[in-house]
Amino acid sequence: MNLNTVISFITNTNLQHYSGENALSLLSQNTGILLAMFVSSASGYSACMAFCRALCSMQMGNFYEDFTRIITRLMLPLSFILAVIFISEGVV
Repeated sequence: MNLNTVISFITNTNLQHYSGENALSLLSQNTGILLAMFVSSASGYSACMAFCRALCSMQMGNFYEDFTRIITRLMLPLSFILAVIFISEGVV
């Protein structure tokens, strides 16, 4: 189970084969799995930005700068807004 989950996050497929709180505690889901979801998708976006920037100009840019910008300016605010919307609608 652990190897499958780790490989799925490395390849950015986020495939998870475990049965909720039976296999992982709530703390490990919120710290480990959630962090891996943010990091894997942000690295994919950063690689895409570097590729598009390389096609448009001769400068590649900085991967870590793009990585932190995507997490802090796009993913965290969007996650917070969607969480508030879901809570107000009674989904959670």
